[in-house]
This record gives sequence, structure tokens and C-alpha cells, in this order.
Amino acid sequence: LPGYVCPVVMGKQVFFRTVDKIVACDIVTGEELWTTPLAAEVNVTSNSYYGYYEDSQSKTPELQFTDAGHYALAGSGDTLVAVGPYLSDMMVYTSSRSEGLASMIASSDTPQVVAVSISRKGKRVWTSENRTQPGMEGMLFVSPPTIAEGQVYVVGALAESYFLLSFDLETGELKLKQRISRQPTTESDWSYGVDYAMTMMAYHASAPMVSRGRVYVATNAGTVACFDKASGSPLWARVYPTAYGEPGFVYRRNSGQWAQPNPLIVSDNRLYVCPADSSDVLCLNAETGRVVWEAPNAGQEHMTYLPGGRLLLSGPSVVVIDGETGKEQARFAADDIYNRPAVTETHAYLPGVGQLYEMDLNDASMPIMIRTFEEPEALFGNLVAA
Repeated sequence: LPGYVCPVVMGKQVFFRTVDKIVACDIVTGEELWTTPLAAEVNVTSNSYYGYYEDSQSKTPELQFTDAGHYALAGSGDTLVAVGPYLSDMMVYTSSRSEGLASMIASSDTPQVVAVSISRKGKRVWTSENRTQPGMEGMLFVSPPTIAEGQVYVVGALAESYFLLSFDLETGELKLKQRISRQPTTESDWSYGVDYAMTMMAYHASAPMVSRGRVYVATNAGTVACFDKASGSPLWARVYPTAYGEPGFVYRRNSGQWAQPNPLIVSDNRLYVCPADSSDVLCLNAETGRVVWEAPNAGQEHMTYLPGGRLLLSGPSVVVIDGETGKEQARFAADDIYNRPAVTETHAYLPGVGQLYEMDLNDASMPIMIRTFEEPEALFGNLVAA
């Protein structure tokens, strides 16, 4: 169960990750049941963005985190797994200081995978720190974790390359380290951050997808790949044209944040990918990596699987496409859909500005507004149905 930026619901509890802790709440009342502290890379503030800038008077650099909900969490059985520090939405404002920022993050020895027990109210089961794992020094964890069949899978980045990693769910022992691809190069000439900003934005891989003895990964930097789950051997890789290096592409148009990774979806031997660094949706043969079809993402940011083999593209508007052919089936004019929707067997719920939309999946009717906030500018976050 990849957490992405959504809460994780297990039994009668809701779990979510902030910048420095895991929080458990009662699903009915919202009462906080327990918290578990996590290592934080830098001093945390509650400001609305993660910036690095120089004060005009003192010239002292300052770090700030973005929304604390944008962190990774996954759960299985009695165990929750957090990966951190997970680099979330950020902006690098000054090229003169960006090298220092990149160096500081890359040299941190705090990246770790942490497993905690739900029944023991967040007590740590194990912590796997990079500095204690051979060949892992300097590795950054750049995707949400995925738990499957007793293993924790995550994408890592080290020395301008991406890696597929797996850890034993019970002990935290490193079981697999397999190279995926190199990080693309860029010659962009930004006024802010230059290559270092691109380096930071590259650290948003999708959570690995495990299906039928295979592990699928997407770096959101030009590569989709497949590995054998048992041996870790690479089976295929698909390289697509990437917008890596083009700031207007990876910066979210309607929410003012860096593009977030979409989940990988496997259905009927097809792998659906909506990369953050591309304007297309890819449908690949899950066994061979062959392209079945490509279709424009219609300017939308989120991809969600719908019952009946359809794909919902959303943010800022709503588009439904056929998973078999990639052809558009329905489009609804909107400009205020933010964040990821929740889907049930019969309906999709889409978060908007100051309101929540409901879409009937049986007739693909126009989404209707079902609830409004008292504050017209208020935002729903990412949604999850339970």
C-alpha cells in the first residue's frame, strides 16, 4: 500500500506522515492516538514552502519545509514503514547558494527506512540507516515505499544514478540494490538554482509496483523499468523523451508545487504510466515493455485507475480515457481540481477549491459539487476512500 501524499487507512485507524513524525488517529473521531518521532534533516519551520534563500540584511541562508503532509508512508499487517528524509516540494531561490544546499542534502547521513509497530503504538521495530549498510553511503531515498510479500521496496539515488532497493520487512536487512538508470543531464540556464534545482526536482520517483513476480519502477526522469522480483535481475527498460531540464514542465501549473509522482498501474498485462516529466500517458506491455499506445495527458497532473479499465486524468480539469485504446471518452470543463481524487466502485471524488466534487462512474456524468467549505479559498488535500 504505497502512501504517497495520502493518509493510510488500516482497520479503525488513520496514519499519516509529517516532516518529523508518524501520527495515528481514530478513523471516526479524529482523536490522536499516538505519534512516533522521526529524524529530521534540518530544523523545521511551518512555513508554506521549502525554500533556500539569503536574508537581504544578514545574507544568512535559511531552510524551510513545505506542507508537512507531503511525505511517504506505507503499511502492511502490524507494520508501518516510513522513508526519510523524503525530499518534498521545494524551491531553490539563489544560484549562489544552491550548490551548498545540494551538497548538504547529498552528504547527510540521516536517510533511513524506519519500521514501527501499530499494536505497540508506534514503537520502532527497526531502522535501516545508510551509513550502516555496505555500499549505501550517500544514498538518498527518492520514492514512497511499497510493501509486498515481506519486502520493502524503494527507489534510491546515488552518484547521478537511480537504484531499486529492497529491505526485509521484519529485520530491515538490505536484500537488493539494482541500478535502474542514470539521471538525465541538463544544460538549462535558469536564473534560480540552475542544475542544482533540477537535481532536487529529480528526486521524485514513483513508488515501485509489484505484480506477478515483477517489480516496476518509474524514475520520472525518462525511464520506466522492470525487474524480476525473485532475482532482482533487470528484464526490460523503456526510455521516453523527458522534459527534465525544462522548469515549466515539472513545476505544477495550478498548485505552485513541483510535480508529484503518479502511481504505476498494472491491469490485464498492461502497465500504465503518467510520468511527471512528460506530457504523455504511456501504456506498455507489462511483460516486454513494448509501447501499446501513447496519448496526451491533456494537461492533467494526476492519473487514477477507474473500474471498467478506464483512466481518470485530473487537475486542473477532468478527462476520462479508455485504457484499451488511450482514446478520450469524456472531458469536463473545470479549472479548480487540485490534488489526488478518491475512487470507489461507483463514484470518484475530486478535491476542488472550497468544494468537493462527486462523479458518477456508471454514466460518466458531469461531476457535481456535493460539499463546500465555509472558506471559499480552502483546499481539500489528497483523498482516500475507506
